[in-house]
Amino acid sequence: MSYQDLIMKKLIFSLLFLSGIIAEQNVSAQLFEAGPIIGFNGTQIAGDQFQGFRKVGLHAGVGADVNIAEKFSVGLELLYSQRGSRFVPSALDSDDDDQEEYFMDYLEIPLIVKYHDIKGMDFGAGLSFGRSMRNVYKRNGFDESDEIFGVPNVDNNIDISAFGDATYNINRTFRVGFRWAFSVPNVKVNGNRIGRHNVVTLRLLTYFGARQERSNL
Repeated sequence: MSYQDLIMKKLIFSLLFLSGIIAEQNVSAQLFEAGPIIGFNGTQIAGDQFQGFRKVGLHAGVGADVNIAEKFSVGLELLYSQRGSRFVPSALDSDDDDQEEYFMDYLEIPLIVKYHDIKGMDFGAGLSFGRSMRNVYKRNGFDESDEIFGVPNVDNNIDISAFGDATYNINRTFRVGFRWAFSVPNVKVNGNRIGRHNVVTLRLLTYFGARQERSNL
């Protein structure tokens, strides 16, 4: 087990243990809620030669919120997030252009602070800590990952992303949200920095539990 793997496992254990303690302390006060999250990412690597959020990937996992005041809560999530970049040549491009695609998947642990508006909107910001699950590069459908990332690939193992999001509460259980995130460390190819992950996410949250009552909500 590498040092990075050990640090990531300790981080996951510590955050889940902390969330369990907080949940146990607040359930009696009906301030804790949790449930599944499902959605999709539109991604790019800002700084590479491919423009636009053309790579679509899965965004799924579980999350939990603990209310700390009438209008504020702290959230913790565990997500599988598919990122990357994609280029498909058009008729206007050169005949020499190839179809290229990066598949870069992460196990993420976002930690978020949320403000709850009285009109049913939640606004949040936070940091996400990620561990790489897959790094694949394909050119015209052929896997050329070894040439691009090298063996073993250690450049993109750990990701730290800053993000902001907005969520609309359809009712006390269902919510639909939008999140924008960008990574702090650069993505590396053959040891060279090519840019940062840029991710927009549309997601559905199904939370169960009891949220502290908000006036006029």
